[in-house]
Amino acid sequence: MKKQNVFKEGYRISLLAGLATLFLALLKALVGYFSGSLLLISDAMHSASDLLVIFTAAIGIKIASKAPDERFPYGYYKAENLATLFISFLIFFAGYEIAMEGYKKLYAIPSLKIPYIAILTAIISIAVSYVIAIHICKVGKRQGMQSLIAVGHERKVDAISSIFVLMGITLDFYNVRYVEGIFSIGISILILELA
Repeated sequence: MKKQNVFKEGYRISLLAGLATLFLALLKALVGYFSGSLLLISDAMHSASDLLVIFTAAIGIKIASKAPDERFPYGYYKAENLATLFISFLIFFAGYEIAMEGYKKLYAIPSLKIPYIAILTAIISIAVSYVIAIHICKVGKRQGMQSLIAVGHERKVDAISSIFVLMGITLDFYNVRYVEGIFSIGISILILELA
């Protein structure tokens, strides 16, 4: 019975993280679109890929919570490990995609509208992502759930990438060229290292 409670808590925290990530992805996409910030739009795409990671973890936890049966007499707990492996591949792919976009942005001309709202959005993203990351990692370590720990680490990467986005938007505001490309490549290196 205790194992079932562990899986319920893991599943619940995955869903809450998913809702918060969906909110951040939509916020960054809208503000990025209206402000003309390619960095914020890229960060929104990164958050959208995070949703896939969180969704995969939630499915792995849900399957792992199934009771042993004739087919799997020791239970389905290894499903969580497979979900963790799949999450690693998704993180690697997201890092690669952001690196390619960053290379393209090296040659883009900065054109930022409503910079203060874009900066505020980046700050909100940093705060929300960091709080979620700390909480998910704490629950994952307490319950011994590798997929939650992986999601927590991925959320930390999202907070760090949002710091780069904040710096990039600020420098873009002052018309510093190449910033979006360089920072996007920096974000991708962090992501690839995590994978």
